[in-house]
Amino acid sequence: MNKLIGKEVIGDYGAMIPIAEGVIAGSRISDDLAHREVLINWEGGDSDWIPLLEIKKPDERTANGSPIGIFWKSVFFEK
Repeated sequence: MNKLIGKEVIGDYGAMIPIAEGVIAGSRISDDLAHREVLINWEGGDSDWIPLLEIKKPDERTANGSPIGIFWKSVFFEK
């Protein structure tokens, strides 16, 4: 999983909220051992641990069809 370190992500949270850019800074197994989490260091100085599977692929949407969420940066800007 060290191949993830340094990969860039984009947080798109919808209208009226600026797009956030971040970098994967670490990874671990969740406390309940159910999934892998990654540490994202955001451009504003905040950090978040999120499940790796929450980072979306091109054209992926939420269950209700919303295009918000966290995306791999390279695929976000290729659209």
